[in-house]
Amino acid sequence: MKVQTKLIVGFSIVVLLIWVITFVANNTFTEIHEEFELLEEDIIPSAIAMSEIEILANEVARESTGYIYSGEEVAKQRILSAIKQIENEGLEDLQRQTHIGQEEQKVAEELVEKIDTFSSGVVELVNMREQGESYDELLLQEVKVTVACQALIEQIGEHKATHMEELAQSEEAVHKAHTSGEQALFMAAGLITLLAAAVVVFTTRSIVNPLRALHRGTEIIGQGNFDYKVGTKTKDEIGQLSRAFDQMTKKLARTTTSIDNLNKEITERKQAEEALRESEEKYQAMINLGGRVGEAIIMRQDTDQGEGIMSFVSDEWCRITGYSKEGLLGMSFFDLLHPKDREASRGRYRKRMRGESLSGLFELCIIRKDGTEVPIELTSAYTTYQGKWANVAFIHDITERKKTEIEREKLIKDLEASLEKIQTLGGLIPICAWCKKIRDDKGYWESVEAYIGKHTKAEFTHGMCPECAEKYGAGKGS
Repeated sequence: MKVQTKLIVGFSIVVLLIWVITFVANNTFTEIHEEFELLEEDIIPSAIAMSEIEILANEVARESTGYIYSGEEVAKQRILSAIKQIENEGLEDLQRQTHIGQEEQKVAEELVEKIDTFSSGVVELVNMREQGESYDELLLQEVKVTVACQALIEQIGEHKATHMEELAQSEEAVHKAHTSGEQALFMAAGLITLLAAAVVVFTTRSIVNPLRALHRGTEIIGQGNFDYKVGTKTKDEIGQLSRAFDQMTKKLARTTTSIDNLNKEITERKQAEEALRESEEKYQAMINLGGRVGEAIIMRQDTDQGEGIMSFVSDEWCRITGYSKEGLLGMSFFDLLHPKDREASRGRYRKRMRGESLSGLFELCIIRKDGTEVPIELTSAYTTYQGKWANVAFIHDITERKKTEIEREKLIKDLEASLEKIQTLGGLIPICAWCKKIRDDKGYWESVEAYIGKHTKAEFTHGMCPECAEKYGAGKGS
């Protein structure tokens, strides 16, 4: 085989292997790009929509309670506008989920059904208020609206938990794609190195060995090493030159291989840094958005300092706890929890860190820096942070919601107590046939006016009927 043919074959093999590496790298990039598109087009918008729906639903529930007593037109318009916005968000989420899969579509359809139930109840409450229904009827309808709101919030929580699982799965898919891509690239790089080395060795022996026979005399004269032997038997047109430059070619090949490896490593590092920068930008955007909608984000990791150490906290978490970032970083999350919630939360955290799936929202109570207790709502997911396994938690301050629930329960109890008092006049009332006094539950006799005034809100005014006026008035006159 001629030298030209050998060079063409060797060059073709190297080019082919370079294209193989390019194909593998492109596939890896495509998989990672698809996962990021899923995050951008589905998971992140859906998570934002769920947070907005939850906030609007709570606002509607609060506005509805006030509207029952005020009946203000402005409050009515705010309620109806918020309901319309909730319905639009639900339909948009359904459209996003429909093209992903049947399971996601089913979850979105259940959310839309809950939204319809909630909005129908609110609209019915507004209509009843406009029609002048009694407060008892309005309050009963308000209880139905509250139940529908709670069901909607729970469905949103499940929806958000699903998105958190999808986020964790996307991160895992990106990690796997990145790992498999690295492995494929390293394997391809090793293979191309071996094949390139084989091509170089084969070509070197075919070209350089013949040169050594011609150069032997120069070596003997220049170095005086007359025992030096070439060891090649090629007889092509440049065989003699190959013997003279055999060692130089090998050194040059090793140097070239080292430079190529260095350049490839620099390129891969730049690509990894760029991918990391884009990921951090998107992650920071999620954090900023969470702060605007009242959602705090923290990262919990197991370190030498202890279990559940906070390695990242958002500004919203600092606001909720009353601590500075410097005070929170390095502190265990469980140190902030109320003792009654600490062990249960620690158990769920350990399951998360083992990779077990836990869906749903959890209500906890933390103790602020000033000693006050704050109720929170938490959901979390398994992820990585700064190259280590971590647990990312999404937290809401539900103080206002709890206050609203307590006020509503108090109002319902007050109404029930009032109804019970009114109903005490039902049944048989023991009354004297002569003096018309009434016997109470303790056996004491009291006047009709005193008894009814004690058990109802009625008040008495005294006058004289025409018959008594005639009877007693006539007696006085005589």
